[in-house]
Amino acid sequence: LALGVRSAKETIKNESLYMLGLLGIQVVMAYEWLSGGWGKVAEPKFIDGIAKTLGSFASQNPFPWYKNFLLGFATDNATAFAYAVAYGELAIGIGLFAATGAYVYFKDEKVKRLALIVSVAALFGGVLMNANFYLAAGWTSASTRGSNLVMFWPQLILMYVWISVLLSKRRT
Repeated sequence: LALGVRSAKETIKNESLYMLGLLGIQVVMAYEWLSGGWGKVAEPKFIDGIAKTLGSFASQNPFPWYKNFLLGFATDNATAFAYAVAYGELAIGIGLFAATGAYVYFKDEKVKRLALIVSVAALFGGVLMNANFYLAAGWTSASTRGSNLVMFWPQLILMYVWISVLLSKRRT
């Protein structure tokens, strides 16, 4: 008996359950990014109204340096910024879904490794976007602040876990 594990088979079963739970969290993140991105891509009002939105986010922003970013670079490049946000969200969602599917359905270790690398890249993009959304609009309401934090931390934790798995598989 080693820490409550009765056999090697039980260890594999427990590890599979943990992995399934982590991949389930990743699917939820994928859905959030995909639905958010699709909503922005499918609705021209997002692209057309981004300059006004950026101005609104900057109006009472408590972070002077970020307010300057919103009123400067982001507003000066509003259309490109809007496309980057919309298609970035879509890409993160697609990347997370595809990586999860590849990890679950393929047995080849190279495919699983690539799936984890894609996951880390997509999660990194998600962490950056949530941090920016928090800095831009977190002050507007508790729910906006909270939803970005609720997505930020699990993505950061998943990144850590996937990188740890990648590094541990590299050593063996």
